[in-house]
Amino acid sequence: MVLPMGGPMDGGGGSTLPPPPELLRFKPGILGLGICYAALLLLSFISGSLSNSFNYMFMTVVTLVMYSRANECMMQCLLPFTLFCFLNVLMDAINLIGTLARPYPSADDFFSSSCAMNRTVILLQGTKVYDLENKSDYLVPARTKVEAEFNLCSWHTVLGNIVLILGLALDIFAANFAWKMVKAMRPPEGGGGLLSSFSGSPGPLPGPGGPGRPGGAGPELLTVHHSPSCYVTVSPFVKTCP
Repeated sequence: MVLPMGGPMDGGGGSTLPPPPELLRFKPGILGLGICYAALLLLSFISGSLSNSFNYMFMTVVTLVMYSRANECMMQCLLPFTLFCFLNVLMDAINLIGTLARPYPSADDFFSSSCAMNRTVILLQGTKVYDLENKSDYLVPARTKVEAEFNLCSWHTVLGNIVLILGLALDIFAANFAWKMVKAMRPPEGGGGLLSSFSGSPGPLPGPGGPGRPGGAGPELLTVHHSPSCYVTVSPFVKTCP
């Protein structure tokens, strides 16, 4: 049996297989995800809502690296990328539920740029105020209870809430996209399995003579999807390179 080596071997004897065509067809989608996450990162900085900015920055970096260095990173980064996509969905869903459940600003003010409310506060020190009706100022002593107006809503909070919803939708799409990539790595019948595809292993080896062949029938060539640069025979052990 002859085993093809997918690429040149390094000094330590290891080898790196390039991603198969079934995985490379997802490259445009990976680039699109990177651009979308970069846009969300920019919008989160503009709105001042930085709760998910690290996730957006991480996803931007990972997707762009997987796109620009597909031969080295796409197969090795796919499983961590998939796990992080599903983790982002969970984290963004919890963040959205917490935002909608807070008492102020409430869920009714989710898209409101103004949500003024009066609250009773106690002055810690004497404060000078100006009376508009009498056109005079006077000193309010410390420890006095007064009503103050608060308004935590603005266009920044509206933009931040929109980014939160868009981020959750993008995370769901990215998780579905990553899962499709994982399913595309499933080998045909008789292949070595998903983990062997990621590790670059050709899969379980048949007997010396190959399936259905006697042991002394001689070596058998293994058909691969990539152009091999080197062959190694198992029995007898012979390394042949062009």
